[in-house]
Amino acid sequence: MACPQKENGFTPIANELLEEIYKLKINTDALRLVLFIMRKTYGWKKKKDKIALSQFSEGLSMKRQHVCRNLNKLYDMKIILRIQDDFGNEYQINKNYEEWELVPKQGRPQTGNGVVPKQVTNPVPKQGHTKETITKETIQKENFSEKIIPSVFLDKKGKPIPLLTGEEYVADGWSPKQEMDMRRKIVRSLGEKKSTVWSQLLFGSAWDFKKAFKYYEGYEYQGTILLDEASKTLADWYESGETRETVKEMLLAFFKGKKAKTITITPNSVFSAHTYNSWKQNKL
Repeated sequence: MACPQKENGFTPIANELLEEIYKLKINTDALRLVLFIMRKTYGWKKKKDKIALSQFSEGLSMKRQHVCRNLNKLYDMKIILRIQDDFGNEYQINKNYEEWELVPKQGRPQTGNGVVPKQVTNPVPKQGHTKETITKETIQKENFSEKIIPSVFLDKKGKPIPLLTGEEYVADGWSPKQEMDMRRKIVRSLGEKKSTVWSQLLFGSAWDFKKAFKYYEGYEYQGTILLDEASKTLADWYESGETRETVKEMLLAFFKGKKAKTITITPNSVFSAHTYNSWKQNKL
């Protein structure tokens, strides 16, 4: 029988703020994200915390695209604050609830009785793209459409490997083509079944390597980011309980340590058993 006790840990929150939160008219997933951020911050006596998308997804059993969509909505409504850097996003609750915009930026404001006032607009004739009407947003939408990105591609054995569609794509900044190329490499080294399980973690750690390399070395890594051996090693670590966050800690310890100055840095040199053991023993 469950019997939680405050003595085993609790999340302190001001009653005034809690009252404003439970008055919010937002969807269930967005409210769960607010509670999750509160747990990760106030629950650890912190105002803000660096939280990866994988943590949100795993902690809430929520798809990454739903996490992204609702985080963006909460950010637009100024309910949460987000601070970005090369190694992730920090989140915190905006305690100044008077700043909250209870209708997202793209929504229409409601009247006091909850009825949306009818708006009359002049119809705009449909027209194709011209040089004047093509914008960066238009190009991005077209590049991320299902017509451009296939929903599946075949491996060498002719078996279909599912890909994310444009609307679902949230993989850290890799372009769809890069994701497809990396997925091929992962399938080649791990097989289709295992690559599906670990793909987001593998992509995430490869992206972290790229960002850490650029931050510490001052230029982009020119080689192949995720090698066959590196992906096997990472999959073994994840299977034994490591997460993207712990591997990121190892990455940063490696680049900050003495070893990075004495060897040629590649994904294989970083994601190696020797580096991992040195990190565990605090010898980097």
